[in-house]
Amino acid sequence: MSNEEIKKFVVSPQLLEVIKNLSKKDFSYKNERKELTTEFAAFDFRLKIDDIINRAIIHIKYIPSQDNEIAYDVTKLNSLVQQFEDLYPKDARERNGYNHFRKLKNDVISKLLFIINDIQNEIDNYYLTRDLINAKDDCLKNMEYFLNQSTINNWHDQYEKAIKAHDIEKMKSMVNQVQNMIRQEWANYFQNLENMPDDNFCFIGHSTNSTEFNNDFYSDYVSASLLTQDLTDTYRSGFGFILAPKNIVGAKGQDMFVNNYVNNDESMLNYSSIPKIDHPKRVIEETTKQKNENIKNHINRKAYSEVILKGFEPIGIFCFTDGSKKINQNQQNAEKLKMSFPNLSIHTFDVMKRKKGQDLIAIKLKLLNNIQAKVAPDSYEIKEDMLNQFTYFFEQFAILKQSSDYDEKMIEDLFNYNKKCLVLLTQTQPIYLTANLEKKTSNIF
Repeated sequence: MSNEEIKKFVVSPQLLEVIKNLSKKDFSYKNERKELTTEFAAFDFRLKIDDIINRAIIHIKYIPSQDNEIAYDVTKLNSLVQQFEDLYPKDARERNGYNHFRKLKNDVISKLLFIINDIQNEIDNYYLTRDLINAKDDCLKNMEYFLNQSTINNWHDQYEKAIKAHDIEKMKSMVNQVQNMIRQEWANYFQNLENMPDDNFCFIGHSTNSTEFNNDFYSDYVSASLLTQDLTDTYRSGFGFILAPKNIVGAKGQDMFVNNYVNNDESMLNYSSIPKIDHPKRVIEETTKQKNENIKNHINRKAYSEVILKGFEPIGIFCFTDGSKKINQNQQNAEKLKMSFPNLSIHTFDVMKRKKGQDLIAIKLKLLNNIQAKVAPDSYEIKEDMLNQFTYFFEQFAILKQSSDYDEKMIEDLFNYNKKCLVLLTQTQPIYLTANLEKKTSNIF
């Protein structure tokens, strides 16, 4: 072990808070941040200091100018940048490359960190002001879903006054007030899970590819989607957790590109310093619009919302199927997932009933090939141009699903019957199977 690995660096509590603040958006230190103490291993300390200074050198190139979009006074920010330049001139930075820690004295490093922290706080303040000003229209739009026009107008007038006065605290308070009301709307939006049929359901779902969990979650912030009978696209799969509508810190009708590993709400979004929480009705409307545009423009892309919750509180397991019970892979995975969460109920939704176009074709092909893989593993793959040969199967399958008293064997028998009829008919004449297939073959069986 080298001397550097043995050596420790001890910093003051004040400098420790600076280092924590400057690392708050750093993915590399997401777990370490909570455990940072005033004592650092030399190697880790050097990497951290070099990283902070390197990021600062980049950031000062792009600070807001005096002629900025929100008329923000950048006098203090310019002064701080000049202090940084005086303490660590450009020629010295270029000469040292990326190895600042080895080339600078400890007292210089300490002073630099405090200046960088002040610069960062001032930049954060600028973007907070900008985002609060821009939040006005979002708040007004969301309030239309649950407040009367008189209340909305009064809020608008008060907010305009706060903008003109550059009253950040007032704007923050008013945005928080609206977002808290929206959170309450989310909490009251959902009906009892037990009363949700296939054609009328709505819940917050976190899809997963894993079937094994230890009842914990890998990050403080959990990404999910608002799922309904008409919006079943997810980020990952057709099974996962139904989450309690609590502690919502973000909600939009599209992917929000969230950093789930931060340690505060303000750092979740790289493009906004304040959380964005839309009303559930707005989320549904915007996701539906995205879905319809994809269909209209023949774009094969998922349309899903993103809802961010602080903490992981599952209240059920969801499973989107075609109604084929354990033949369906999502059903199999949901039952495996339940083994890690025995107290959670599985809520299965037959989404095939409402699928259209290419979505319906895809789910039909998957079902047929899943059955075929089980009853005749060595058979050919069923492709789209062969779907019309299984019209009889799907008509009878739809009838079968009207009763809850059916099983996988009945589905397989229906599939085998369809294939057997297909073989017999194609031996005599080039005919496609139809709903009348049963009558045509009644003299055969």
